[in-house]
Amino acid sequence: MHIERHQSEGVILVATNGHVMAAMHDPEGWLHPDRATLTVQRTNKRVLSAISKRPSKGGLSPKSLWIGESCLVLSANEDASEEPEPFGPLSLVAERSALFVDHDPLNWRRPIPKGEDTAAPWLNPQYLALFSDIAQVLFPSKYCPGGGMRLIASGEKGAVLIRLAAPDLVERFLGVIMPMRNDPVKSPHPEFMKLDEGVSP
Repeated sequence: MHIERHQSEGVILVATNGHVMAAMHDPEGWLHPDRATLTVQRTNKRVLSAISKRPSKGGLSPKSLWIGESCLVLSANEDASEEPEPFGPLSLVAERSALFVDHDPLNWRRPIPKGEDTAAPWLNPQYLALFSDIAQVLFPSKYCPGGGMRLIASGEKGAVLIRLAAPDLVERFLGVIMPMRNDPVKSPHPEFMKLDEGVSP
């Protein structure tokens, strides 16, 4: 996970495994003044589970995530101006470990395609399902979970961009899915849809 300071306010959060990537602007996020960027070695599954799980009736819900040099704390305290107590009463998940990675900042903008094209590459369906889950976590609507998703292709060999339709996310979230290697298709329609030789429906 990569964190960098936004040019106007807050931070930009970027998560990737090399095949799929998501970036989101958090206007309330904070990065220490001594750092312009921060790369986190790993993301704890317990933390991800606690963030996405809906709290029980009367239970505490996560309000802030603190990433320090020796600990990571998911807290129900909205005030994140000071380092929280790792095992305090408002702490939901706490991990003590070395999390930072010192290397050149992640150039996460490089694989993002410029412009838009009608041609689209092959995609891993598991990554489409992943972004469906992300959309539903970020916009847990009762009537339209996820709020809608748009795929923007950039050619048969380029990455595909993911935009979310939820009003609070449309200008704050960006997903990227890298293409799979496969033979190109000769037509947008499969063979069984051809009624006669050389004729498409």
